[in-house]
Amino acid sequence: MTTLPTTSNFRLPRGPGPGGPMVPPTQPPTGGGPGGLAPALTPADIWRVLRGNLWLIAAIVIVAIAVGIGIYTYLLKNDPKYRSVGQLLVNRPYRINPTNQASNDMANEDFNLVIEQRTQQAQITSEALWSDVLEKNTVVRDSAWFKKLQEKAARTGVDAVHLAKQDLDDNLRATPIQDSKLISLTMDCASPNDAHDIVEAIGNAHIDNQRQLTFDRTNRELNAASQYRDRYTNFARQSRDKMNALMSRTGGTPTEAGRLTIKEMQLSQLVGAQMKAAMDASEAASQLKNISDQIQAGKDPYQVDMMVRRDDQVMRLQMMVDQADLEIDSGTINGEQSPATRAKVSARNAARAKLERTTAEVRGTARAQIVDSAQSEANSKKLERESIDAQVEDLRNQLSEITSARAEYMSLNTEYEDYKTLEREQGERVAVLQNAARQQVASVNWSSLPTKPDTLSSPSLKVILPLAIIGGLALSLGIAFLRELSDTSIRSPRDITRVGPMNVLGMVARESDDPELTGVPLHTVISTAPASLLAEQLRQVRTRLQHAVSLDTTRTILVTSPGPGDGKTTIACNLAAGLALNGRRILLVDANFHRPALHKLYNVSNDAGFSNVLESASNLEVSVKKTPTANLELLTTGPRPANQTELLESPLFTDFIERALEEYDHVIFDAGPLLVVSEAVALAPRVDGVVTVVRAKKNTRGMLSRVKDTLKQIKAEQLGVVLNGVQTWGGGYYARNIKTYYDYQIDK
Repeated sequence: MTTLPTTSNFRLPRGPGPGGPMVPPTQPPTGGGPGGLAPALTPADIWRVLRGNLWLIAAIVIVAIAVGIGIYTYLLKNDPKYRSVGQLLVNRPYRINPTNQASNDMANEDFNLVIEQRTQQAQITSEALWSDVLEKNTVVRDSAWFKKLQEKAARTGVDAVHLAKQDLDDNLRATPIQDSKLISLTMDCASPNDAHDIVEAIGNAHIDNQRQLTFDRTNRELNAASQYRDRYTNFARQSRDKMNALMSRTGGTPTEAGRLTIKEMQLSQLVGAQMKAAMDASEAASQLKNISDQIQAGKDPYQVDMMVRRDDQVMRLQMMVDQADLEIDSGTINGEQSPATRAKVSARNAARAKLERTTAEVRGTARAQIVDSAQSEANSKKLERESIDAQVEDLRNQLSEITSARAEYMSLNTEYEDYKTLEREQGERVAVLQNAARQQVASVNWSSLPTKPDTLSSPSLKVILPLAIIGGLALSLGIAFLRELSDTSIRSPRDITRVGPMNVLGMVARESDDPELTGVPLHTVISTAPASLLAEQLRQVRTRLQHAVSLDTTRTILVTSPGPGDGKTTIACNLAAGLALNGRRILLVDANFHRPALHKLYNVSNDAGFSNVLESASNLEVSVKKTPTANLELLTTGPRPANQTELLESPLFTDFIERALEEYDHVIFDAGPLLVVSEAVALAPRVDGVVTVVRAKKNTRGMLSRVKDTLKQIKAEQLGVVLNGVQTWGGGYYARNIKTYYDYQIDK
């Protein structure tokens, strides 16, 4: 006997592994239900849709073929068409290449074939051209096509030309042929002769218009070229006259190199002399300034001292003073002077005083002479510099005049040569254009004349029938996939994943598709028909449940469904039997008080059951019934209480769980539909896990989403989903699986 788990009113969500901790799921939803995006159809889904709607596709395609044949018959009788085809050759527009004077086409870089083709196409399909043809071409106006339009105009009161333009707009085509110079001109008409005549008339009218346009353009260009030629002749004459006038003014050709070279040499010499004169003038001015500054500062220049020392009178007086000093010195004895010596001293002092006066006079005169000499030198150097500057300036003016005249002459000569070249080119252009005007070259001509058709072009069964088949296929496939996308029923595990991340425990085929289940009670399939495919699939559900959760901790399991008739009771019985066959003691409880069914399936009394045990857990032993399956016992609903939901939410239910888990390894509840009755909602959060049974093609993704949201809201643990009643006919699943399964059993 296993240990008792702690049973509480609410359960935490489990982890993904057996016995893993209870954690909320973290992966984002991958389906197309609430919280997820609808995944695209897989190739398997597409094949299933095609196979399931094969009858619809075939029926619509057959109807489309019939409609296509009907349209062909109607058009053949009421609107037959013959097509006349002609081809126009687009020539390069007639231009003159100024480089080589080519007269047959434009330069390659100036010609765009695609643009020219589209231009011609627009002109061919213009109403102006059609009006001209319809009004002037007698062949078109006398055709049966135009007469029929005149009869219609008389009935409707609309102008026949207007009706003809509308018909041309519908049936006349001018189509450029890619990678060629051709334009295909076609006309569909009830009469082959009329189709030919209309194409030929419109093509000829367009060619005539283009020829006239070319002629007019050539004449305009010829006149313009003549005017340009005469203008360039006058310009060349004017340039030549200016050159002659310049030669007369300068006394020769200004481009003579000798004159310019001599002047440049003279200028070079004068510039050297100019630089030396500037340096000398600057030096003289600087010397004058230094002398003036020294004199103003009270300092005599050294030249003044030299002039004073070299003055004759100063030298004579100095000698007299010196001689007197010698005589005085020799006449003095013991410091006493004689009367004669004293007379000499007096004479010496007088000579010394005169020397000082004379020296001062000479010094003043020397200063004035030095300043005058420096001033004269500075003025002389300045005049010399100014004279050389004037000569340089004059020579430069002469050089500038010669250079300017030379440049002007060369410019005039170049201008003259250019005008003569342009005059010659325009003369050649005039000659070529005169020749082109005589040739009348058009930019478009017939490449192949229009044909007279001898077979119908429309209607064509080769065109209508494939279009009808393609349209039928498109319509049928659109309807088939629209049905698929609008069908919200659950048919495969993929539909379950669209609702959200839920564990699919398994898929169980529809019981009527299993040939081994004839006469076998469905609730005992896993034990009474163990070799059947249904039993195999139920065992897979049991195995996946064991791997999804730990059965050592998940001991109370509720089996429910979105609505009635989903097969939850069958799944609950076989799941309980499968666990019992593994050696576990199982108690199967019928918790569906609104529609109890287990007592009928097992053919036992329902006098005492689950309701009695909820009143007192001691009634468990007397209320439990035996079943033919070992280790599996049954607890029916018993008498229906008036307050079954309140009993399930009361502590009495907890007492029952604790008492039952003392005797059994697992308690499996077969409850009512979760979206219909409240008992299932009350039970779900009080058990260890919930298994949801959905029926293929009956339940919708919306119902399963509501179940998922309800369980999440009440904090119930969703163990997984069992897809029941999977169909095997067209568009369903496992048609080949059943055959493969039983073939494998036989081979075995």
